[in-house]
Amino acid sequence: MNENRSLHPVSYAAAALLFMVAPAALAQGQLWIVDDDAGPGAQFTTIQAAIDAANDGDSILIREGIYSGFTIAGKSLELMGAGSASIEPSSVINLSVHQWVSLYQLNFIQLNQHLIGPTLRFDSCSGRVWMEKTVVRAGSNFNGANTTGMRISACQAVDLLDCLVTGAFGKDGMLGSQSTGDGSVALQIEFSRLFAYNTTFLGGSGGSGLPFPTSTTEPTETHRGGDGAPGLTAKAAELYLEQCFVYGGSGGQGSLGGLGVPCGSGGDAAHALVLDSGPGWMRGSQLQQGAAGSPGLASSLLCSHGAAPSGPISGPVPNELPGPVRRLEFSGLAQEGQGVPLVFRGLPGDFAFLLFAPAPAGEFLPAYQGARLVSYPGLTVVPTGFLDASGSLQVNLTMPQLPAGLLANSAFLQGAFYAQDQLWLGSGIHLHLLDSSL
Repeated sequence: MNENRSLHPVSYAAAALLFMVAPAALAQGQLWIVDDDAGPGAQFTTIQAAIDAANDGDSILIREGIYSGFTIAGKSLELMGAGSASIEPSSVINLSVHQWVSLYQLNFIQLNQHLIGPTLRFDSCSGRVWMEKTVVRAGSNFNGANTTGMRISACQAVDLLDCLVTGAFGKDGMLGSQSTGDGSVALQIEFSRLFAYNTTFLGGSGGSGLPFPTSTTEPTETHRGGDGAPGLTAKAAELYLEQCFVYGGSGGQGSLGGLGVPCGSGGDAAHALVLDSGPGWMRGSQLQQGAAGSPGLASSLLCSHGAAPSGPISGPVPNELPGPVRRLEFSGLAQEGQGVPLVFRGLPGDFAFLLFAPAPAGEFLPAYQGARLVSYPGLTVVPTGFLDASGSLQVNLTMPQLPAGLLANSAFLQGAFYAQDQLWLGSGIHLHLLDSSL
């Protein structure tokens, strides 16, 4: 073992050197700054204005604040959140085959009672969409209406890494408005390919029925609990889920009976994952169906529990890939001169490689037991070293100085691991390099 390792010395400098000697492998463009408070250095107070002004390959840095939604149509852009940037419903549409969009560290939410669903939409994209460290939440209102968290339709490849996508909870019954609501789906995908890593999809649970009446003058109408919704539904889609968590929504509790008022039955629970067709692969993922809603009273003679799924999946079961989850980890935006630790995680003795490219990809490669997340051309492979006894290897990069006049640069990185005469593809990151003044 030691003799073998001597043939592959750990190269901590190789990856850092790559940033300096291979500028063609980096995405380069102008940086635009958005600040809803019009702070120092900001050119825009709305995200849409920055998108409209930007050219292909530009970057947009979004400072902390609350923003109206945006639409990116037919343009390669990267949007980065610096701080807590909350954004109303938005869309990425009509990307051509050579275009890509990256969304990093953003928070998409429904901010008012006028719902616009879904909260985030990717549609008709022949190019690639990359979303990392981002939260997408569905919305609901007092009238019981709600939205889907996220919808993907007719997209060549969507990569989700370290994200959270949630459906909306159904409306609870209340005096003056006794009807209950159903939960909504976290993610709906159709005619598309999805590559998800360490991402949670949480289906909304159903609302509960009218509370226990306290007098005979209160409304006598009762309702069953609302139904839960799946975490993820797919139609004619290709799915790759690695270390993901998919939860179906639970049924809501039925109305309580009393004072001559009958009780309501519990709502139905949902599957975690609903598939109608299309190939699927999973590794190290957890899927859990929701729990059936309880009746308003314990006695099943008066009202009953909701229906519970027999398992977490409805439809064809995705193929389970062998081997452990292997990851490449990095936290935060990087600045010039900053030390950046990249951490490879796998099995002790794995030999790690860093894959490095200017654009994202999305392609399942069975021969390499995973998906390629970085693009051709411009792909560079850098050997880094062996994982230690804990199954990890930290590669310390020192960020170089950016060329004069360039405020931002970035690259898409992915970990690859050689073990047991097999190359295993791991997860990836979008590494952003910013000027030290930002």
